[in-house]
Amino acid sequence: MKKKTLNNFIKNNGVGLTIGNFDGLHLGHRNLIDKLTSVCKLKGLASAVLTFNPHPVQILRPQSNFLINSYIDRTEIIKSFSVNEIYEINFDRDFSTQSPDDFFEKYIYTIPDLKFVILGHDFSFGSGKSGNSEKLKGMCEKKGIETLIHKPFIYQDEIISSSQIRKLIDAGDVNLAAEKLGRPYFISGTVVKGDGRGKKIGFPTANIAFDHILKIPLRGVYVTRVEIENMIFDSVTNIGFSPTFKDTQVVAVESHLLDFSNDIYGETIKVSFYKKLRDEKKFESVNELVNQIKLDV
Repeated sequence: MKKKTLNNFIKNNGVGLTIGNFDGLHLGHRNLIDKLTSVCKLKGLASAVLTFNPHPVQILRPQSNFLINSYIDRTEIIKSFSVNEIYEINFDRDFSTQSPDDFFEKYIYTIPDLKFVILGHDFSFGSGKSGNSEKLKGMCEKKGIETLIHKPFIYQDEIISSSQIRKLIDAGDVNLAAEKLGRPYFISGTVVKGDGRGKKIGFPTANIAFDHILKIPLRGVYVTRVEIENMIFDSVTNIGFSPTFKDTQVVAVESHLLDFSNDIYGETIKVSFYKKLRDEKKFESVNELVNQIKLDV
């Protein structure tokens, strides 16, 4: 189990902990972690998050285009929630076969000075998800560790989940996904050389090489903003196959930054999605495509 110390904190009375995958760190996750940090502040405890890398799904049912956030971005978002420490467990097939009792004894009870645990209402653990929040609460309380099962976070009459947000991204509904995430959905990646066709027709694009484990929105054109070294630019982003120019099944993410002409090859950028403008379309001519891009911009 790797430990990441995020903030220096004064000597405290122990540690308060929450546990989960936290993919996307949506409003429900934020509500749980906010409760953790507020209780820890009252009790004089350091706050800690225990999570898994890779996500269990990537070991048990490997698939592409699954994660809402990369593991690096997940850490950065948790850090922004004023959590003191992250405990990151390497999830593999051997780990997945552990009983709930083994998981508790090896990974929870061994955390030094653990005084408080807060769990989501739907938390599960152990081989085949054989343990739940009530079971872990009982284990903790037998060891004198105060435990709270957090009530579901309700937004617009429903419980927010990572799987629900994945479906919204798949459908291209990035504005509703942003509401439930509490921030715009984004992709981080490195700018690489493309075919150069955008520049030739007057609309140069930043072509982003991204990790294909990440969830990519439905093909189409989106209102976006691009962040480069703490500078933010309005942009229009196309996700798709560039059907006007080529016949391919390789999805590309290409952003045209407004009022920007610098060379950013090799730079890491973040593309935040705000609204879908239209579906991707094959145009009959380059002039027709150019006219449409002008409308998009």
